[in-house]
Amino acid sequence: MTKQEQVQKNTKEKSNKLKPQKLKRYCNYLSQIYPMCQDPNCSCMAQDLHHSVYGSYGADKDDRTLIPLCNRHHIKAHQNKKEMQKIYIPIANQIWQEYCESD
Repeated sequence: MTKQEQVQKNTKEKSNKLKPQKLKRYCNYLSQIYPMCQDPNCSCMAQDLHHSVYGSYGADKDDRTLIPLCNRHHIKAHQNKKEMQKIYIPIANQIWQEYCESD
């Protein structure tokens, strides 16, 4: 399977939840490769991993859409969910794709 096919397979997985071991590896990758807040207008250190796609009370979280954010932007992401999703989902998808290609 080529890397491109692997990325497509990983992106099209039915379950949005990663298995615990894979989630741990992905979170470690995020903290090592992306130590800064990924908001385009910020240069602070990231303190939180935010699910860009999530439902009410945390339901339906898509682990593939995790994005490192500082506390200020994490709070803003929850206060302005739809507005911030437009910014953060493409960034999170790009990070996930890079992770899949490096794996």
